[in-house]
Amino acid sequence: MSTEPKILTAEESQRLDLILVQQWPELGRRALRELVQQGGVRINGELALKAGQYVRAGDRVEVAAPPLEESLPASEAASYGLDVVYEDASIVVADKPAGMPTNATRRGGEVTLAALLGQAYPDLWHVGGVERAGILQRLDAECSGLVVAARTEEAYRTLKREASRQRLVGSYMALVEGRLTETGEIEAPIGNLKHERERASVMREGRVARTRYRAVHHYRDEGRYYTLLEVAPESARLHQVRVHLAWYGYPVVGDRLYGSPRQPDWVTRLYLHLSEVTFQHPLTGAMMALDSPLPAEIYGVLHFMARRKR
Repeated sequence: MSTEPKILTAEESQRLDLILVQQWPELGRRALRELVQQGGVRINGELALKAGQYVRAGDRVEVAAPPLEESLPASEAASYGLDVVYEDASIVVADKPAGMPTNATRRGGEVTLAALLGQAYPDLWHVGGVERAGILQRLDAECSGLVVAARTEEAYRTLKREASRQRLVGSYMALVEGRLTETGEIEAPIGNLKHERERASVMREGRVARTRYRAVHHYRDEGRYYTLLEVAPESARLHQVRVHLAWYGYPVVGDRLYGSPRQPDWVTRLYLHLSEVTFQHPLTGAMMALDSPLPAEIYGVLHFMARRKR
């Protein structure tokens, strides 16, 4: 990898992390996050604020020498298999991989994010209840992305209250089937199925649910269209993003519960990632805005389809 600074001109409107990973596909997610956080990227002369911010066509992107992944110091939590994005005495924000349950399930026996957090941070093991590990969100096992956990009961109560008031906000990146060109919202009530407690559906007797979306990029592979969306649920129903998008006719790629039973050969996971969380710090009151670059397995597919499109 070159150690010289590089200047790029954005050919189209796109997320900054997508531009960077196309230029340096070998750059890991932690290195990418550190590069932006340490002021290594400027857009039109201004410091980039986060890896997930948008760059407009024609913008000038100046990138300092990107760090090597192995040159970055790993946190102590990494020894437990955790990718910690932020931590202090009150909170921990971790990046959960796809396929890992957030909390223990009825089946049991799985490695959960709560268990790993409890091992790495023993002080939060009983915060919010036994084996809850202070976790504030219900992120699907199949979904990857940011999870916020409180390290004290006071912080947990404060953040729980903020979450109930829709002030702990999450934004997802979703690759969906079909070509969705507009920006809009889906409003349809969601309820749990009586005979399948771990599955939800749009139903008249369900609870009010609203999801905003914005088309980011379009792809085509073997005659099928796909759209990368930025999705922001304004409520917190079971599987809300997946249920709403499937009901709207644009299921998330890799969603075998609500989407197409037949998936392309390249599908290895649910292509849904919680990429950003925004909330008020429970102790200081400062606004926190944390982001997570797309995982390599999602990047790889997007990069592959973008190259085939040319």
